[in-house]
Amino acid sequence: MVNSNKKLIHNMSKKLMLLFLAILVLCCFTNLANATSNIKDNTREVNVYMFWSHGCPHCAAEKPYLEKLSKSYPINVYLFEVHEKNNMDLWKRFCDAYNTNPYGVPMTFIGDKYIIGFGREGDALAEEIRETIEKFSNKKNAYVDGAEKVGVTINRTPDYSYKKNPPQENIVVVGEENKTDEVNNAKTIINIPVFGKIDTSRISLPLFTIAIAGLDGFNPCAMWVLCFLLTLLVYSRSRKKMLIIGSIFVISSGVVYFLFMTAWLNFFLIIGYVNLLRIIIGGFAIFMGVIDIKDFFLFKKGISLTIPDSLKPKLFKKMRSIVKSAQESENSISLMAILGTIALAVSANLIELLCTAGFPAIYTRVLTLRKLPIMTYYLYLAMYNIIYVIPLLVIVLVFALTVGAHKFSEKQGRVLKLIGGALMLILGILLIYKPELLMFG
Repeated sequence: MVNSNKKLIHNMSKKLMLLFLAILVLCCFTNLANATSNIKDNTREVNVYMFWSHGCPHCAAEKPYLEKLSKSYPINVYLFEVHEKNNMDLWKRFCDAYNTNPYGVPMTFIGDKYIIGFGREGDALAEEIRETIEKFSNKKNAYVDGAEKVGVTINRTPDYSYKKNPPQENIVVVGEENKTDEVNNAKTIINIPVFGKIDTSRISLPLFTIAIAGLDGFNPCAMWVLCFLLTLLVYSRSRKKMLIIGSIFVISSGVVYFLFMTAWLNFFLIIGYVNLLRIIIGGFAIFMGVIDIKDFFLFKKGISLTIPDSLKPKLFKKMRSIVKSAQESENSISLMAILGTIALAVSANLIELLCTAGFPAIYTRVLTLRKLPIMTYYLYLAMYNIIYVIPLLVIVLVFALTVGAHKFSEKQGRVLKLIGGALMLILGILLIYKPELLMFG
């Protein structure tokens, strides 16, 4: 029975992990078609002021979009890199004049309106920029130039201008209309062995969430605690008790994890887009990835991201207390057992933070690289944590159905660390050197 149960859990875990890996690599969607804008009669010249930063993937996406708009609208685009002191001072003056704060880049000022962030051509922010330009370029609408509003004079040549690119009225040269898109898309295409070329800009953010959360769910620290608790509960010979206590532990772990990720999210939202922070998070992920890969070959040799042996006796004591409370009531689960299970989940997750911090840090940073409504951020976190607990719930279900025992082996833990560490290493490198590849559509 034990070997059969062990084999069943191993096979199901393997299939789930392969599924999440496949989703991460192969989930590509078709982009929305891009529409060509018409030139309106009775137009006026409009100045666009964009503040950007090196290493900002959204800034890199907005600049060619503004250049493209300069071929269709009478605009002059001025770009200001905020790490230059004069540009930073100018950015603050713009923000003061518009009664806002320099929350992050890209930040675009058009007329009496400002727009924070950018995704990709065709999305809501891109359309907002285009519609704002279209509105103010029409002489029927009131317009105040941004520099005049701030009280400064911009004495330099525009970076993009309709004067350099005369507006084209519905002129499309066959075979040429997609060249710009091809050049931009080339920046987001990576070549993966076996799978071939993958355009990361076409990968859906929800599917990326499913893949990363699913792989994060195969956390060796969390699985070790859960399997040990369920092994002790086997002696109660009660499927009901195993299912209830195991589920309470998993759900409580998910709630604690959600709160932990919420802290990451709010930290990144408060800080905004800071280039150094992106590098620090990427370096943190690389460090954790290297340590996890090391643990596959040299388990617990040197620095190791595992539950310290010194803290295990405390966890064992809490587990035995839960089992004792569960055994005292024959047909029901006592309140003490429920509260003890919740306390164990909280304690275990706090101890496991070093095991689990990598993926949440990367994911929440990638999430905040996108300009989304605040509620949407939390919905993505909720989705992440629902997916995160699925592998753990599968283990609970298998134990409850078979009333068998399965010890989470060191070999299995090493394999999980190797896979998770390799993925964390790759994501950390991308976050530092190629953040535009993490701009999921």
